[in-house]
Amino acid sequence: MNTDPNEAAITALINDAKSRFEEAHLRWKEAQQAAAGAAKTHKENATVLAEIDSRLAVHLQHRDLVIEESGVTQLRGTFRLSRRLLATGAMLTTIGALLFALGLPSAEPSDNGATQVMRFTPGVPIPDEGEAIVVQIVGLAGQLEECGAQDLDGVLVAGPAEITEVVIGETAPASCQGEWLLPAGSWHKVSGREP
Repeated sequence: MNTDPNEAAITALINDAKSRFEEAHLRWKEAQQAAAGAAKTHKENATVLAEIDSRLAVHLQHRDLVIEESGVTQLRGTFRLSRRLLATGAMLTTIGALLFALGLPSAEPSDNGATQVMRFTPGVPIPDEGEAIVVQIVGLAGQLEECGAQDLDGVLVAGPAEITEVVIGETAPASCQGEWLLPAGSWHKVSGREP
């Protein structure tokens, strides 16, 4: 049997190529298995991460709801306090107005014959209209006592009634000049003359 040296070299090359191909094929299978394992691990990791993300989303949603409920509760408490303060202020204002109204002197004549309050406003100028009058005021005390001891020239603005308004002019002492609101019985007319 005669063998050709080229044939032996070709057979060696073919055998070498086959062994390399089988080795490469084996490596490719190992790489494919490793890739499949990595893909499976990645898929498992993705599933675990999705589950964690879902739990976190529910937790954050619950947290936001609790925070919103807390804010509403705080505002409700603030509004309750505000309503109480406003109601208290309204009641105090009403009570104050009622007490003020009760403290004002009555414009109607009193049934028990009590004397109404005399009022004096200094510095009121003499009006152009009215009857010239000389009056004497009785029952004065304190700083205005000197006004009751003499006859005072003035102008009768509102005629004799329950309250008579008289403006005392410049001929009287300076402490007596001004507008007098005189209840009935606290003054009498000395004389009256035309302006």
